[in-house]
Amino acid sequence: MPYKPRTESAELQILRILNYRMDLSDKEKQLFFNLKKAMKERLCFGKTSV
Repeated sequence: MPYKPRTESAELQILRILNYRMDLSDKEKQLFFNLKKAMKERLCFGKTSV
Protein backbone atom coordinates (compact mmCIF):
# COMPACT_ATOMS: atom_id res chain seq x y z
CA MET A 1 0.00 0.00 0.00
CA PRO A 2 1.66 3.27 -1.09
CA TYR A 3 1.98 5.99 1.49
CA LYS A 4 1.97 9.71 0.95
CA PRO A 5 5.49 11.06 1.43
CA ARG A 6 5.96 13.21 4.52
CA THR A 7 7.02 16.76 3.72
CA GLU A 8 7.53 19.81 5.88
CA SER A 9 4.70 22.30 6.05
CA ALA A 10 5.18 25.69 4.42
CA GLU A 11 5.05 27.30 7.86
CA LEU A 12 7.90 25.10 9.12
CA GLN A 13 9.99 25.83 6.03
CA ILE A 14 9.50 29.59 6.42
CA LEU A 15 10.31 29.55 10.14
CA ARG A 16 13.41 27.43 9.47
CA ILE A 17 14.72 30.01 6.99
CA LEU A 18 13.83 32.97 9.21
CA ASN A 19 15.44 31.34 12.22
CA TYR A 20 18.81 31.38 10.44
CA ARG A 21 18.42 34.88 9.06
CA MET A 22 17.09 36.80 12.04
CA ASP A 23 16.25 36.63 15.72
CA LEU A 24 12.76 35.25 16.17
CA SER A 25 10.58 36.30 19.05
CA ASP A 26 10.20 33.82 21.90
CA LYS A 27 6.71 32.91 20.69
CA GLU A 28 7.96 32.28 17.14
CA LYS A 29 10.91 30.23 18.40
CA GLN A 30 8.58 28.07 20.46
CA LEU A 31 6.31 27.53 17.45
CA PHE A 32 9.32 26.64 15.28
CA PHE A 33 10.66 24.08 17.76
CA ASN A 34 7.21 22.56 18.28
CA LEU A 35 6.67 22.19 14.52
CA LYS A 36 10.15 20.73 14.09
CA LYS A 37 9.58 18.24 16.90
CA ALA A 38 6.19 17.22 15.47
CA MET A 39 7.74 16.62 12.04
CA LYS A 40 10.49 14.50 13.58
CA GLU A 41 7.92 12.42 15.46
CA ARG A 42 5.83 11.95 12.31
CA LEU A 43 8.87 10.67 10.44
CA CYS A 44 9.81 8.27 13.24
CA PHE A 45 6.24 7.03 13.61
CA GLY A 46 5.99 6.47 9.86
CA LYS A 47 9.08 4.26 9.89
CA THR A 48 7.86 2.13 12.79
CA SER A 49 4.29 1.68 11.60
CA VAL A 50 5.16 0.17 8.21
